[in-house]
Amino acid sequence: MTDEELCRRFQAGDDSTFAEILKRFQSGVLRLSEHLLADQGQHAEDAAQEVFLAVYRSARHFRFEASFRSWLFSLARNVILRQRRWLLRRLMSRWPEEDERLLDMPDSEPGLLESLEREETRELLRQAVRGLPDRLRIALLLRDAEGLSYDEIGRALGIPVGTVRSRLHNACVMLAQSMKRHQTDAH
Repeated sequence: MTDEELCRRFQAGDDSTFAEILKRFQSGVLRLSEHLLADQGQHAEDAAQEVFLAVYRSARHFRFEASFRSWLFSLARNVILRQRRWLLRRLMSRWPEEDERLLDMPDSEPGLLESLEREETRELLRQAVRGLPDRLRIALLLRDAEGLSYDEIGRALGIPVGTVRSRLHNACVMLAQSMKRHQTDAH
């Protein structure tokens, strides 16, 4: 059953189809939430739950002008960014500066040098992705993590396909520059 067929059944009153919608999109929404909330742990899961509450309330009004998938990720982006703004305001007012050093405590588990280097590279890439401006990071995540087409990303973000291509190109250039800077700094 397509996403749109599921939505039509949900709109017709078949609440059991919402479980399938949740199942199809839960991991993608959680990934997007984790990336946009960058290391906020439980808050990413809470934000993902907020997304599905919003989907449940809003899906009955979906008009099929875009794909259900792009509509859902557009809604997810808005909900998660609203949650992030709220969290940042809250954290900035309460975060004790002396506890920041606890976030960088090394892992005590021994491992092979190769696996450590791979993990270091992955972490550098994650940090580089987190450092991208929101507009570039969201486009990149929707393309690479969720597999949305350029058209779907454009509809989800409310931008032309050419802008999607430009944002993805700029994201890749910025990531490459960030990784190159790190390699230069390491040597």
